[in-house]
Amino acid sequence: MSIEVLKAIRNTEEEAEQIRKRSVQEARQIVTEANEKAAKLIAEAVKEAELKAKEILSDAEKQAADEVEEKNRQTDGECEEIKKQAAAKLDNAADIIVGRIVRDYVNS
Repeated sequence: MSIEVLKAIRNTEEEAEQIRKRSVQEARQIVTEANEKAAKLIAEAVKEAELKAKEILSDAEKQAADEVEEKNRQTDGECEEIKKQAAAKLDNAADIIVGRIVRDYVNS
């Protein structure tokens, strides 16, 4: 073989090695960029999920507060009704008690 052919083979091999090295470097760069993009997407997804969770929690708290307020109104109404019924029966109870005391006093 001639020296020229050997030089051409050597040059071709060197070029092939450089191409391989560049390819490996480019592949590493692509992987690095993909990992960075994935990390950003994950961070965005987590942020969105946290915001949605806060929104859901806020809605649930508001709904619970509304329900508590409604139950308090109902309970207040029931208490007032019981007070009215008790007041109406109080006079009758007082009459019965006074009647028993007087009857027991008179019979003694």
